[in-house]
Amino acid sequence: LPQAADAAYLTDALRRAGVLDGARVSEVVVESSQNTVLSRIIRLELCYDGDAPRAPKALILKTCHPDRAETFWFAGEREVAFYTQAAARMPAGIVPHCFEAVCDVSAKTWHLLLERPKRHSM
Repeated sequence: LPQAADAAYLTDALRRAGVLDGARVSEVVVESSQNTVLSRIIRLELCYDGDAPRAPKALILKTCHPDRAETFWFAGEREVAFYTQAAARMPAGIVPHCFEAVCDVSAKTWHLLLERPKRHSM
């Protein structure tokens, strides 16, 4: 798994996003992982040590496709730019909330930590 799926990394990222105070991510469970043409989408469930009422119970980690990172990393760079520039100015609820958007051009890596929409029961 990418470093961004590590419990300690997620603890720091969620603290920087302002949704996690004294608690910490204690466990990360991969619910599913799938590759698209240009990216890898990993659905994560999170458990916390401590009180974390504002922290997400689940996230989507979107990152570069492992086999296409060298040639198509720039697609992720554009998506990171969208979430840091355009989506940040949109009213809540139009696009998933982004807790972290990172692109390292020199390493040709990128990732997004996005809210997971709640599933509706029938």
